[in-house]
Amino acid sequence: PLAGLELCPDAYSAANDSDALILLTDWPEFRSLDFVRIRSLMRRPVLIDTKNMLPYSQLVGLGFDYAGVGRGHLAKTVPIPATKALARAAVATARKAQH
Repeated sequence: PLAGLELCPDAYSAANDSDALILLTDWPEFRSLDFVRIRSLMRRPVLIDTKNMLPYSQLVGLGFDYAGVGRGHLAKTVPIPATKALARAAVATARKAQH
């Protein structure tokens, strides 16, 4: 694995104490996650959706700072510590890619 990258068994583990999550896939299992639970696990509720597959209004309503790539908006502007955010960003995707 890449230096500083932490592999997690699932999205909930990846969300735990994270500064941000970046969704890099459009796999259906990521649509049905418990986002209330994910929000409660995160240190900062920042979610970047590179596939625009998640409902903006619902996630903002749950308290996420949500950005859909190409949608042209971010619910709030929150500075994110780059190293931690990047290390957590691809955890679920990296884990899936190994299987």
